[in-house]
Amino acid sequence: MELRYSALAAPDLHGRSEAEVFVHVEADLVVREGAEIYSEGAFPVVELAAALREWQTSPARGDFEFTSLSLEDRWQVRVVAAGDRWHVVDDVTGAQGTLRPLAEIDSAIDAFVNALRADCTREFGPWIDRFFHPAQN
Repeated sequence: MELRYSALAAPDLHGRSEAEVFVHVEADLVVREGAEIYSEGAFPVVELAAALREWQTSPARGDFEFTSLSLEDRWQVRVVAAGDRWHVVDDVTGAQGTLRPLAEIDSAIDAFVNALRADCTREFGPWIDRFFHPAQN
């Protein structure tokens, strides 16, 4: 699994509250699993990063589902358990990624969050760092 983003921007960001940052820091997002499974422009990537970190640190990790402050409904992409392996599923298209150990999913999340954190800090300043929590694996 790979989470990639481009065109990081925050044209409507006018404050530094969690709600402001989560809704207004956006990027074009692509979820790949060999082939592209999902893509969307102007996606709330900092909010997604925070939700993924929360899921990583949850004592009872069930399937990952993302309900956003700015998306109309929950995100159509989920990370789903299948026995002792996990995969990405797009509920709309039915696309599914390869079954992988949870450690590989976590590694992809870590790479996404760490890169986004560095780019956000460079783009918006060190104040934004407080919205990124370190991995606790």
